[in-house]
Amino acid sequence: MTLEATPKSSAGTNDLEAFANDRLPAPDLGTPLVGDVWNEWDDEEGEAQDKPAPKERGVPIISGLIGDVWTDEEETSIRAGRSTGRRFGAAGDRGADVPLRTVLWERMKLPSPARRQAVVGSQFILAVVIAVLTPSMRADISGIWSGLAVVLLAGGVATLFACVPRLLPWQHAIASLDFIAIEILRTATGGTASIFGVLAIIPVVWTARTAGRIKVLYVALGVAWVYLLPPLLAPPKDSDPTWLIQGCFYVIVYTITGAIVNELSRNARRQFVAIRARERAVEREIDRGAEVQQALLPKNNSPLVGYDVAGRCIPAKAVGGDFYDWYPIPGGLGLTLGDVMGKGVGAGMIAATAHAVVRSARLDDDPVAALLRTDACLSDELVDVGSFTTMFHGRLRAEDGRLRYADAGHGLTLHVHGDGSWERLSATDLPLGLGVDAAWECRELVLEPGDMLVSFSDGVLELWDGSLAAAEHVGALATSSSSASELVEAVTRMAIQTSNPDDVTVLAVRRERSA
Repeated sequence: MTLEATPKSSAGTNDLEAFANDRLPAPDLGTPLVGDVWNEWDDEEGEAQDKPAPKERGVPIISGLIGDVWTDEEETSIRAGRSTGRRFGAAGDRGADVPLRTVLWERMKLPSPARRQAVVGSQFILAVVIAVLTPSMRADISGIWSGLAVVLLAGGVATLFACVPRLLPWQHAIASLDFIAIEILRTATGGTASIFGVLAIIPVVWTARTAGRIKVLYVALGVAWVYLLPPLLAPPKDSDPTWLIQGCFYVIVYTITGAIVNELSRNARRQFVAIRARERAVEREIDRGAEVQQALLPKNNSPLVGYDVAGRCIPAKAVGGDFYDWYPIPGGLGLTLGDVMGKGVGAGMIAATAHAVVRSARLDDDPVAALLRTDACLSDELVDVGSFTTMFHGRLRAEDGRLRYADAGHGLTLHVHGDGSWERLSATDLPLGLGVDAAWECRELVLEPGDMLVSFSDGVLELWDGSLAAAEHVGALATSSSSASELVEAVTRMAIQTSNPDDVTVLAVRRERSA
């Protein structure tokens, strides 16, 4: 079953310390793609808090990677520097605990404090170069070097925060250093006449995009530091109040800009959390459907004395369009393998219907009867959705190995003889669900002691080159297998080692040799 959760590991408690000791830059754990952690139940008029919502309310906490959902306990563990976190990945690894070191590595693609500061630093250095190379600016070189030193200090602090995630709640101190550096550069290049005050827009955006409306106040204070503090400490010699009006105007404009960015980020986080919550609800339903679909498959590998029966279905997605079945019938065993065109939930629904209808004909000795029932049930519906189903269905008599079967356009069934030879059972009849008047022929063969019947979906062909010639590989694999279970396990190993574009399903029946 592809949805089994990986067993929880007891990872060591020193993963984060090892991460820091290796001097590997860590990403911003508090910054997802559209902002920091957002609590859906924050009051609309209040401030969004940088903390997760209560777990019992079922709100997914977004902390970085698309698809990651952290509970409140896990978010607390991360901020406390503990070693593991829950990460939702591909089907088959849902709910698995992975080392925090791995999660941090994966998150390197997100903008960490160091990466964000690199943007500010590069723009500041560009401004310094322009100021030095433009004599008309009459720049104060000592002031410029002082501003550059503050920027470098901010870069060092950002790197420290990136390496020690537990410091991230105080990352806004970096923006404070940026505002100080910009104020120094602006003062050193003409004060109110300087063109470099516009650099304040960068820390304005970085600060305002994070959760909490109080960040807008931080923006206002930072811009006031850049535009109002220097003139207030050293007022111009003339009495012209233009500098004050100009500074207040800049503070108002940048504050409004910060408020807009903050609100847009808040709305984006709201939408992101809501979308992710809906996705998780759908994923839970799909997972439940996959569990039900797998539960419908037979489990007993010895349903018939003297015969070894095995099967496996590995869907390309959580829910697949393939199915196999065996069940007792009077005097023997019913065998079915079906392949619905398509993958996913839609194909899975059709497969479940076909599965049930075929079983409803278990008391009819003619295998064609099961195909007729299934075709009548599916034709109208499948014509509307442009789908169809291929199927192999047989009825095995235990006493002499006589198999009566019908093939609805499947054509991927092999009769493997005990002497190592084999042949593919041809299929000349139409698939089910085409909405046309069709007839299916009942044929028969005998499984001698040592013979094996192997039926498989076209996904098995994809394990090789995808062509019909790949059936030869299946035949060779069957002749080298001592039992049906061994063959199925060999195909399963191949399937789980590759990325399969289609569902992989195999059903095998081998008649045991007489003692």
